[in-house]
Amino acid sequence: MPLRPLSPEDGAELDGHVAVGLELLPLPDGAILGDDEPLLLAQAVAQVVDAARAGEGPPELPAAELALALGAAWGEELGRALGWAWAEATLPGGLEGLAIAAPDASALVLPLHHVGALLADPTLPNDVVLLTALLLEGRLPPSAPGAERVLG
Repeated sequence: MPLRPLSPEDGAELDGHVAVGLELLPLPDGAILGDDEPLLLAQAVAQVVDAARAGEGPPELPAAELALALGAAWGEELGRALGWAWAEATLPGGLEGLAIAAPDASALVLPLHHVGALLADPTLPNDVVLLTALLLEGRLPPSAPGAERVLG
C-alpha cells in the first residue's frame, strides 16, 4: 500500500472541500479549530452524519459531496491534532483514497471513505467521535513503521 504525497493541485482542491465541510458543521460561535478540543469537530461531524442518515442533512449536497466535505474537515483536524499528514493511499484490492497518515506510516485513517461508508450504510455505528478519541489518546493497535495499518 504505497502512500504518496498529495500534489499541490490535489492539496488545493482538498482545502476547498475542508472549507465547505467547516461551513456545514454546527460548531459553537467563536470556535476556532486548532484552539478548541479536536473532539468538538468530531462531534459536529457525527451530528451532521446522524442528521443526514435521518433524512435531515444538508439538502443541497448529494451524499458523495457531503462525505467529501465532512471527511476532509474531519481529516484536516485529525492531521493537525495528531501531527499526521494527508497522503494518497492504495489499499489491497485496489481501493484508492485520501488518507491522514502517521509520520512513520505505521497507521492511517481514510476519513473521506469512512464518512462515505457511514452515510451509505446507516446500520454502521457512527464511530467518528470514538475513533477520534482513541487516536487522540494514542490508543492505537500495534503497528510497525511503514505498515500503513488502516484504523478507519
